[in-house]
Amino acid sequence: MLLPRLIGLSVLLSFAVSAGKVTIEKSDSLIRNDLFDQKRERAEEYKEREDERNRNNEAWSYRLAPGCGLLRNHYLIYSCADGRYFKGYENQEHQRYRQLSEQEVKKLKGKSE
Repeated sequence: MLLPRLIGLSVLLSFAVSAGKVTIEKSDSLIRNDLFDQKRERAEEYKEREDERNRNNEAWSYRLAPGCGLLRNHYLIYSCADGRYFKGYENQEHQRYRQLSEQEVKKLKGKSE
């Protein structure tokens, strides 16, 4: 019983010895670096959008200045004499207004031209 085990062990050792030199090469993968860069970019874009959303949520008002009026062909968009734009939101209790960001104003002006 000991003999078959010794034969098996010697066979395994002979294969291990004849396997030769094993080398491990370290290389940078362009694909992996590109994937991580893309993930990082998406995370930064998401953070910027969240920051903008938080800034927009702080710009609420329950009244508009006297120099503001409805913008033609736009539902509940108000243009003010000082150059600011607001969007109205109707609620059962009252109406609120949110000041539009610069990007929203650019989109709005692009649609009306």
